[in-house]
Amino acid sequence: MRNNELDSEIKSKLKLLGEIIKEYRVYSFLSRMDIDELYKFPRSLLERIEYGKNITLITLFRITDILEISLSDLFKEIEEKK
Repeated sequence: MRNNELDSEIKSKLKLLGEIIKEYRVYSFLSRMDIDELYKFPRSLLERIEYGKNITLITLFRITDILEISLSDLFKEIEEKK
């Protein structure tokens, strides 16, 4: 696979990851403000993630803990939806 194709695939997966995280957040009846206030997780960071921007593993672990979802379920959904 060429670099451009790989970059495009990664960007698609990041966008999908963000959409899935948003779905879980909304399903949990949590606003970005709620997560900011309750868990001290900056809503601006969550917004960037939900729009498909890059994410660190530490941040991903924090989000899955907050939303009470497993990493494996999250990655399964990405694979199912792509």
